Amino acid sequence: MKDDNIKKLIKTLNERQKDLIPKSTAWVIVEKVDWDAKTMTAKGVSDGLEYFDILLGIGNDYKKPKIATKCLIGTVEGLDAAAYLICAEDVEEALVTVGDALLTIKPSGFKIEVGGVDFGKTMSALLKAMKALTVTTGVGPSGTPINIADFEKVETDLKSILI
Repeated sequence: MKDDNIKKLIKTLNERQKDLIPKSTAWVIVEKVDWDAKTMTAKGVSDGLEYFDILLGIGNDYKKPKIATKCLIGTVEGLDAAAYLICAEDVEEALVTVGDALLTIKPSGFKIEVGGVDFGKTMSALLKAMKALTVTTGVGPSGTPINIADFEKVETDLKSILI
């Protein structure tokens, strides 16, 4: 009997101690997003607590969650005022930077920039030049490439995935 009481006491103390440790993650529902400031406001799923100025990323990775989306946020050292987005069930846009390279992802496609040079615009210029290509021959300049339809197909495909 005495051992059972000691076990109950230890269990109760352990549970109480866990309650005193600040949580470091929380499930929330997005209420407002400020994409320019890279912050959002959300409400806790289990406790209804409001969280303000939640960072949409840290460093090189940012996600723009849709309004009313369920998200997992983390807090720095248990401080609710220093919250950041870990993941979201649904996002409108994501940005990833590595050095001077930037990858933008949206439902409509993606965009790659390196050192200010846009991959999509570069590919478009390349295809335009290839479609206009003529080659000097012994009897004069050639016509436009005979596989122009292939170039146009590639251009259409690129336009459907690059923003």
